[in-house]
Amino acid sequence: MLVVTDGDPELAVDTAREFGLEVYGQRHRIGFESISLPMEEALSRACASKSGPVVVADQSDNVGGGAPGDATFALQWLLDNRVQDAAIAIIYDPEVVSSAKRAGVGSRLSIQLGGKSGSLSGQPVRLDATVLAVRDDYAHEFPQQSGEPWVFQAGDVTALRCGTIDVIVSNRRCQCFSPSIFSDLGIDPSRKRILIPKSYQHFYAAFSAIAAEIILYGSPRRCRSRR
Repeated sequence: MLVVTDGDPELAVDTAREFGLEVYGQRHRIGFESISLPMEEALSRACASKSGPVVVADQSDNVGGGAPGDATFALQWLLDNRVQDAAIAIIYDPEVVSSAKRAGVGSRLSIQLGGKSGSLSGQPVRLDATVLAVRDDYAHEFPQQSGEPWVFQAGDVTALRCGTIDVIVSNRRCQCFSPSIFSDLGIDPSRKRILIPKSYQHFYAAFSAIAAEIILYGSPRRCRSRR
């Protein structure tokens, strides 16, 4: 659709509004909502994979887009389904980080993790976990195609292990850009069956280097796979 507005500001606004509404009305046919499928389908597909790690990106709880970063839906699903060898990053929970720092590496904690920002974050998950590592003032690197990586401050971070599920928790909201968030805290991401970064798209380049498959999900009801 090409419309000449002849420099008329009101006509330009009306045309832009009309075009926007037309695109929105065609969103199902265009495929805007097919970028992601339901969380349950995404994680089930990852569990059925014969190779790994499968990266299942939590796009909806991406702090880069304004989400709180403490949603627990995926973690609860992993626990409920007794999934082995999975890892999640980064869950925002200053209370848990403080508890892990006080307890120290190697300690066992009984905690209520995440789900503290509202109903869209789910419920706190009760965990009995071991403190694998603690890092103060952690700088999370976002690799670039050229030049030095960008650095984002994640505050103090801890790695917790519950069975064979590892969770990275921070006291400052930070998107997950790279599997280095795991390796920097003593977790080998290449040995995991499932990796769940909380990120919309920025995770893709760094994680694709180790991923057997990448699956995207937008909420507990919405995902799509890229090989």
